[in-house]
Amino acid sequence: MRKRLYYLDYLRIFSMFAVVFLHTVSDILRINYNEPVWHFSNIFSTLFSTSVPIFFMISGVLLLSDERSSDVSFVVKNRLKKICVPFLFWSLFAIIYYFVIGYQYYDKFNYEGLFYRLKHFLNHPSTIHFWFMYALIPMYVILPFIKIIIDNVKKKHKIYMLVLWLIFTIFLVTAENMVTKDYKMIFIMDEKYSLNLFNGYLGFFILGYYLNKYDIKIKNKWLILFIALDLIFVSVFTFYLTRITGGYFEGLKTYNGVFTASMSVAIFLLFKNLFYNKENIRHYKFINLISETSFVIYLVHNLIIHFMNLNYYIVPNAGIGSVIIRFVVVYLLSLILTLVLRNIKPLCFITTGVKYRGLKKNEKN
Repeated sequence: MRKRLYYLDYLRIFSMFAVVFLHTVSDILRINYNEPVWHFSNIFSTLFSTSVPIFFMISGVLLLSDERSSDVSFVVKNRLKKICVPFLFWSLFAIIYYFVIGYQYYDKFNYEGLFYRLKHFLNHPSTIHFWFMYALIPMYVILPFIKIIIDNVKKKHKIYMLVLWLIFTIFLVTAENMVTKDYKMIFIMDEKYSLNLFNGYLGFFILGYYLNKYDIKIKNKWLILFIALDLIFVSVFTFYLTRITGGYFEGLKTYNGVFTASMSVAIFLLFKNLFYNKENIRHYKFINLISETSFVIYLVHNLIIHFMNLNYYIVPNAGIGSVIIRFVVVYLLSLILTLVLRNIKPLCFITTGVKYRGLKKNEKN
């Protein structure tokens, strides 16, 4: 039996809180640039921008450490099905939701918008935050190949793969975001180079596996210091560049930029140091339950935010206290909805990707 990596549960919960917060304050960051609530949101969105890279790293640890991941049949029948079925359900739900809710804008049903979303949902997210699934699913599709490669190359070859990814994704993306419009083309790779394997988010997938497999000894105090310095630098210069450009500048918070990527690694290693062998921690069953709900919460939370915005339950120019309250409300509503769906047999698997176990069994687990 594979050893459970308890620190991943804590990382998953951190990342889920972070994603909900990012989407809760997204409107605030585009107004009132010098108000306390803006600075509060700016600082925490800097820290929480690590959520997406960490999610990819968690997936890399779990999937590339599992011997079954090289089995095409297992990946298709189990891994892909568990994420694709709920994703398809919530994509169709989002399409119907926007169709129905659009009546409040137009006083009639927008059939043109409905047909457009249905026609394009396989290559265009039906709601903005679903972009993550369009990056994650291809990783599952090529998982058997990546697993075989990872298992059959030496450590130095894994480092070589990561170095190529750092150069062609992390450093180039950062440079592109840091220079003026006239110089951006210098750092954009021509498609003819065909280095797509070392582009995008796949590197985080492999990086997570690497950080878990190999013992990287960095003391917690240095990790915390690095996170703090990175956080201060990005927050301060985001404010500075926002004032200069006259609009919210988020180029330093790009998921695959050097500042967010390096902070994500530091947070990953910090959680690994703190929680690697914490299976006996008090209330762990509760932690495990919250961790298990993260995937569905990711799928539903932004629809809840949209509904609250639409009905003025969320006010963009409110204070810090209001931001915290609405973040808690959005998360709790998402969690409650997820727990309810897990206990409705006909809806359990298609909405959550988890097999129905019955109310009593869910409570015990």
